[in-house]
Amino acid sequence: NTTTAPTTLSVTFGTPPSVVLSTPTMIVNAPFVVSACPSEPVIGFTSSDFMVSNGTTSLFTGPTASGTCAGGFIYTITVTPTLEGVPVTIQVPASSMTDIATNNNTVSNTLSITYDALPPTITPVTISSNNINPQFATTGDTITLVYTVDTVPTTNTVTIGTLPADTLNCLPAGGPAPIVCTATLLVGAVSPINGVVPFEIVVTAPGPVSQTTVSTSDGSSVTIDRTLPVVTITSPTNGSTIGMLFTLTGTCESGLPVVISGSNFTPNPTTVSCVAGTYSAPLTATGNPSVSVTQTDLAGNSAIPATGSYVLVSALPVVTIEGPLGVTATGPNTITGTCSEIGELVTITGTGFTPTGTTTCLVGGVYSHPITVTSNTSITVSQTNLVGTAIANASTSVPGGVSGGGGCLPGYPCDISSNPNPVAPVVTLSTTTIPLVTTTSSCPVFTQYLKKGMRDGRNGVSEVSKVQSFLNRKLGLNISTDGVFGSSTHSAVRKFQSTYFGNILGPWKLVAPTGWWYQSTRSYANYLENCSEGIVQLDNTVKIQDGTIVN
Repeated sequence: NTTTAPTTLSVTFGTPPSVVLSTPTMIVNAPFVVSACPSEPVIGFTSSDFMVSNGTTSLFTGPTASGTCAGGFIYTITVTPTLEGVPVTIQVPASSMTDIATNNNTVSNTLSITYDALPPTITPVTISSNNINPQFATTGDTITLVYTVDTVPTTNTVTIGTLPADTLNCLPAGGPAPIVCTATLLVGAVSPINGVVPFEIVVTAPGPVSQTTVSTSDGSSVTIDRTLPVVTITSPTNGSTIGMLFTLTGTCESGLPVVISGSNFTPNPTTVSCVAGTYSAPLTATGNPSVSVTQTDLAGNSAIPATGSYVLVSALPVVTIEGPLGVTATGPNTITGTCSEIGELVTITGTGFTPTGTTTCLVGGVYSHPITVTSNTSITVSQTNLVGTAIANASTSVPGGVSGGGGCLPGYPCDISSNPNPVAPVVTLSTTTIPLVTTTSSCPVFTQYLKKGMRDGRNGVSEVSKVQSFLNRKLGLNISTDGVFGSSTHSAVRKFQSTYFGNILGPWKLVAPTGWWYQSTRSYANYLENCSEGIVQLDNTVKIQDGTIVN
């Protein structure tokens, strides 16, 4: 008998297929594609085998040959998210498909996708500079932009004044939102250009959705200003002579204070306002003054100082009358004398002769003025400089017995050769000198209160003409010194009040001049004449001294 070996049947059941899900990004803001890669070829894989939460499916494809998938084929499906801010999950359950050995697949991995369809929020946003005035910047200053983002940005770019920010730091670095970012830019000598500084913040969120911001949340802004203010001195001209009380004027940048410093004047330093492009500063010279005038704008730019030096005229002029003196005949004559202000006018007034008027002080310090004597004569000759007016007085008398009928003085010859009527001689006391009489004033200069309609010589009023002279001298006016407080004087007082607005009207809290020569007006006028009234209590109980409110 022959023995035959038994036959063995071998059956391979294989390994159940597995499925790996993948997607290009884990954060989306729109429909996205999910790929399924079985570990081997499978049967019965359909779109319904994808389990999706917070989304819907469409556009199922496959099997599609793939060299990157272990099983050789992939399947894809498009997922459309539903609710923003809620994760989208995708999974393929077990037993969704079989391999050729009818092995059911195992459960796939689970994808959790963040759905963020909203752009990032950039707020609050502020901008400032390290200038003394944070709203302005000039060369060398640093502009700082601060903003907050409500999500961790994927990209974050900032331009300031069309230039990329020098620095950009966000905190907490790599931490959770909100993120506070700080960007800075150093202002160069040329760029950014002068003017309000524009900026742009562009943030891209993981979505990815970008957001752009070009304005601040609080209305803040920075203006670059590299332009220096310009100041000048228009009066007095440099090198000119001045009196003890003088007013410095010039041009300036409106709205900025003007600072005057230097030497030999008070108050020093002093600050005045620039109104309508000009300034005016009343000063008192204590020697030969030197002044420096400047301005600083809101960005800290300082003007190139305007400078001036002046010569103080500290003495009154000297004027005398040398003739006619003593006894003088009626008829033609000449007033003569000496004067110290060469080239300036000498004023001749008086009674008993014509005409009065002015003449020029000639080289050599002499003057002459032809007159006709009509009666006993009183002569006043004056000359004015920046310090004040000097006056000389003289009197003459007409010889007795001289009239149309003739006659001679006893002891004097009569000339009858050319005229049958004798001519009286002129008696001149040439050795007689007239002492200089200067105008002086006691303090206070002004003692009365005045208003429109008043005039000197009525109801005890005596200072209208004095006020008129003061206003002419102080304001450069030419109103009549007639002693009548009329419209022109009223307007001049208003101008005086406006010129020294803060000193005169400020203590009353007035917004317009009154034209009344009253408490604060008179007090400040006395102060300008170096005759302080001391503390004056106004009708509103405010106390002032020399134009300043005191306690």
